[in-house]
Amino acid sequence: MQRSIPFALALTGWLFVAGCYGVRSRVRVLDALHDPDGSIRFVAPIQTPQEAFWRDLLRAIPEVDVGDPEPVSVDDPYELTLEHLIGLSRADVDDDGDVALLVSTFAWYGAQDPYVLARERAFEGLGRVAARLEFEQLERLPEEPATPDEVLVDVRAIVAAIGTAQQNQIGWSEGLAAASAALAARPLDLEGGFHTARVLSRLAPLAGDRDAPGWEPFWAAHDEVLRRAAAQSFGLGLQDPEPRVRAAAMLGATRASDGYGQALSLLLQEDPSEEVRVAGLRWLARNGFPRRPRADTSANQEGYEETWVRLVVLLLQDTFEGPVAVWACRALERMTTAELATLRSEEWLEWYFAADRDRGASAQ
Repeated sequence: MQRSIPFALALTGWLFVAGCYGVRSRVRVLDALHDPDGSIRFVAPIQTPQEAFWRDLLRAIPEVDVGDPEPVSVDDPYELTLEHLIGLSRADVDDDGDVALLVSTFAWYGAQDPYVLARERAFEGLGRVAARLEFEQLERLPEEPATPDEVLVDVRAIVAAIGTAQQNQIGWSEGLAAASAALAARPLDLEGGFHTARVLSRLAPLAGDRDAPGWEPFWAAHDEVLRRAAAQSFGLGLQDPEPRVRAAAMLGATRASDGYGQALSLLLQEDPSEEVRVAGLRWLARNGFPRRPRADTSANQEGYEETWVRLVVLLLQDTFEGPVAVWACRALERMTTAELATLRSEEWLEWYFAADRDRGASAQ
C-alpha cells in the first residue's frame, strides 16, 4: 500500500529524530525560545528530552492527535539559548538533513539573536558546518527577494516529483530537475533561506543519493540554498555592532571557505576594533597566507602575498604597541622570510622598508 508524502515525511522525521536526537531537540528548544523575528521569549513551550521523544514518536502515527506542549516560564532564556547553541556547534553530523538544519539555525540566530554571546557562538558553529558546502564569496541580501508563495510553488513541485519517483519506483522524476533549478535560482533573503533550508532538511532523507542518476539537480539546489544562507548571514555578521560578533563572523567565514581571505581582508582594512584586528592577525600568524580565490588563475603569487604583508605592515604602523602590534609581528614572522626573532614593531618596520627599497632598486 502506498503511503502519502506527508506520512512519509512524518515517519522519516521521527526516525531522523530518534537517530540524531540531540541536534533536532536542541533546535526545537531554540525555536521555542524565540519569536519569528528572533526576539526572546520568557514563556515558551519547552519540553524535556523524554517528552520530546514520545511526542515525536506519536506524531509518526497519523491517527493520533498529539497536540502542542504547554508554555512554561523560563528563568533565563538567554543562557538556555547559549547552552543549546554551544551544544549544536559541537555536534558532529554527516547526514544532509542535519547539515541543512544546522546551517539554517546558525545562519538565522547569528544574524537575529538579541544575545551577543549567542550570535558569537552561532557564527562559530556556522563556520564549522558550512565548510562542507564549498562556500567562498560573501553575499548581500537581494533587493527584491522571492516571495513565500513563489518559493512554495517550487517546494511543492519538488515534493510532488519525489512522490512520483517513489510511486513509480524509478528513483527519480523528470519534473525534479526543473523544480530544483527554479528553487536554486530564487533570490532568497535571510528569512526565505531559513525556511527553505528547514524544508530541505526534511526532504533530504527522502531524496536519492547524491551520486544517483537524476538526483544531481536536487542536491545542487539543496547546496545552493545553504551556501546562500551562510554567505548572507556572514555578511550581516561582519556589520554587527559588537566587535566580538564581527570577529566570530570573520573567522567563521574564513573557516567555512577553507581559508579564503575575503572576510579577513575586509575587516582588517576597515574595522578599527582591537578585538577584530587581534583575531584576524592571530589567524594569519597561525595559518599564513589565506587561500587565493578559486577564480583567480593568475600566476603572480608573489604579488598576492605582498598585498597581505603590506596590509599587516599598515596595521603595525597604525598600532605601534599592544596586542595588535604583537600579533602583527607574529604574522609577519609567519608570512615572510625575515629571520627576526622579535616582537619589536620598529625592527619589523625597519626590515620591511629596507626590503621595499631593495625591491624598488632591483626594478630600475
